[in-house]
Amino acid sequence: GFYCHFGPFGYLSFDLSSGFYCHFGPFGCLSFELSSGFYCHFGPFGCLSIDLSKGFYCHFGPFGYLSFDLSSEFYCHFGPFGYLSFDLSSGFYCHFGPFGYLPF
Repeated sequence: GFYCHFGPFGYLSFDLSSGFYCHFGPFGCLSFELSSGFYCHFGPFGCLSIDLSKGFYCHFGPFGYLSFDLSSEFYCHFGPFGYLSFDLSSGFYCHFGPFGYLPF
């Protein structure tokens, strides 16, 4: 179940029977996909995405923002303007925006 490929752009792929996948693309991207539902990707903009079967999500985008989305309905985001948001199942919401306001 092993697969290795060198294409015209010099990319390398691995496909194991365990469900692991690794790919180096023309933009130097790297992807991991495990049978456990884990996914990791390094794209041309240096972004990093993690998607787990438990509902956790983390992303580093080209603007340096970070997002968390948990099964407990917790959400946290760091955007290009440096704002931070929390959204909990208890109804709590906190936001740090470009003007520095904080509502509860």
